[in-house]
Amino acid sequence: MTDTRPHSHRRTILLIVAAMILVALGAAITWIITTSPGEGDAIPVTPAPSATDDSWAESVCGLEGFEESGELTTAPTVSWESVEGGQMPVSDTAGPGKISDAGVRTCFAHTLEGAVLAAAWAEFPYGQSWAAEREYCEEGLTEGAGQDVCRSSHPTVDPPAGNWVPTSYGVSVVGVQVESYTATDAVVQVGTTSTVGAYPNSVDTVRLRWVDGDWKRYYNESTGGSLPIYEFDTVKSFDGLGLLPWGPAS
Repeated sequence: MTDTRPHSHRRTILLIVAAMILVALGAAITWIITTSPGEGDAIPVTPAPSATDDSWAESVCGLEGFEESGELTTAPTVSWESVEGGQMPVSDTAGPGKISDAGVRTCFAHTLEGAVLAAAWAEFPYGQSWAAEREYCEEGLTEGAGQDVCRSSHPTVDPPAGNWVPTSYGVSVVGVQVESYTATDAVVQVGTTSTVGAYPNSVDTVRLRWVDGDWKRYYNESTGGSLPIYEFDTVKSFDGLGLLPWGPAS
């Protein structure tokens, strides 16, 4: 007669396998119960930068204020400083909060007004100081083609002999318009006058990004060439351009 009963070692193996399956099923059920969000529970997510994220939102020099959005309906109330023959805006609350030994102005509040002040100072040429021009490449611009071009045009600590002459451009801010503003990016049109050049009136579109606790300029780099786009226009008159008058006399 053939013995059809399983051998003892086969029974042992079957029992072990069955036990392992039961343990696995129990663990799976427990995991589903404990990880499924119940009523009132929330699945944790990585928060977006906000006003409470100090490392991202705060000004590098401690200027207070934070605005996620805004529109400019009236020109900011500021003081006006005479610099290199021109008039530039300054504010105790919005900036610039830092002036380097070379004279570069940086550190603006993380607000709409701070962005407007940063855009205005992005128009200042620092024409009387090679060191300031060179420093602005590092401190005033974001990484990218614009900064690369600025660096390549100021490769040495000292100006190249015979190729650079200190110039006072007499730049003054006279108007402003905010095209868009968020806590991360801003686009501001700035009207300026200059005592140098065939067309003393100009309007420049300044693009800003909040980087490392400050508003820094970046350029529209879709040129297909080596230079970024400088969105700069000379004009005979500011009439009809939509700029809010902004200056010592406004």
